[in-house]
Amino acid sequence: MKKGAMFGLDARIALAIFGALSVISGAALYSAIQNSKVTSFVAQHAEHAKAFESYYIDTGEFVARDAGVLMQQFDIDSLYVNPSLNGWKGPYLSVNYENDGSNVFYPLNGYTARYELYETGTWGLEISNG
Repeated sequence: MKKGAMFGLDARIALAIFGALSVISGAALYSAIQNSKVTSFVAQHAEHAKAFESYYIDTGEFVARDAGVLMQQFDIDSLYVNPSLNGWKGPYLSVNYENDGSNVFYPLNGYTARYELYETGTWGLEISNG
């Protein structure tokens, strides 16, 4: 038997083991990243719910709604800028956002969220990856 033949086989076995460990750890890392995205979104949603509640407690009024929209979409600008209401103690949200005029909230994680109060009085949230 040649002296260098076993080195090639050892290297292939080590490479196969390294590849298998890479696949396993990569899958675990991907799962952890997905779980952290969900956790982040849920925490952000809870912060928004607290902002709506704090606004109502401070001002005694709900966040302003757009007229003529079936689902009664809320104007979240009043959570950042005082709409000249007595008792306003905001801003109620700490994240930066962009508003394109349609009352769509663009948080930093790249998702858009539109908070709506349905006719039944229940809260809903429409999510789209944007």
